[in-house]
Amino acid sequence: MLSLTETMKKEIRSACRDLPEGEVNRMIRRGVAPETLLILGCQTNSVPLIRQALQSGADINGRDRESWTPLMHASYYSNREAVSYLLEQKVRIHSTTDRGESAVAIARTERIEPVIDLFESNLEEVRLKHAGILIEAMTIIEKERQKPKELRDKTLLALSCIDRGYVWWVGEEYPEKVMKLFKKAWELDARVSAFPYASILASQGHPEKSLDILEMIQSRKWSTIPREGMIESGLFECLENHPRWKRIINRWETHS
Repeated sequence: MLSLTETMKKEIRSACRDLPEGEVNRMIRRGVAPETLLILGCQTNSVPLIRQALQSGADINGRDRESWTPLMHASYYSNREAVSYLLEQKVRIHSTTDRGESAVAIARTERIEPVIDLFESNLEEVRLKHAGILIEAMTIIEKERQKPKELRDKTLLALSCIDRGYVWWVGEEYPEKVMKLFKKAWELDARVSAFPYASILASQGHPEKSLDILEMIQSRKWSTIPREGMIESGLFECLENHPRWKRIINRWETHS
């Protein structure tokens, strides 16, 4: 629990002015866990509370009992300043709930225009940042398609499909096309595409298929990112409570 300064107590009272006074007093008297403070800040549009929570060790990409991230809470409550601050802190935008909903999808479903505008601005930055990768991937795909099938470089095509799909995935664009591209890469060259395909399957709500591929990677001893990277990347965070995932990650190599 955090020991709250007088400034933080005032900020909590201000942020929670719509809550019963007794509930707010109990919260202040008992103290607040960093994770609770972070969610509270996201729900009440209080950047100072969010900042304090992160400085106190709260996970910006953490999940509550319903698998919602702080960004999802800020998005749902139409809190533009909170969303903007989280985006500045490089929060993971493409994280999804157990039902496959992302913060962007929540904003679109609820028609929260100010938050949607923020996500659109972030999307433009993603497009600019990865424009070179996308153009190169599309150029290679087009060149290879012009060749007879027997002369096409399947590995190069697979890698280009992955690059193209990755840019769209990071930008929360064309989810159906993203899945098709990664599936195509898998069909072209399973070895280079197995890990990326497993990560996309996990993020788009296909845990069993993802776990099947991860187990295959282990059984065939194909090299990929080490265990630490698997966890820190957040690519498989929706699998963390799955018993198969726990067995896989315990056996995963700690170095590539």
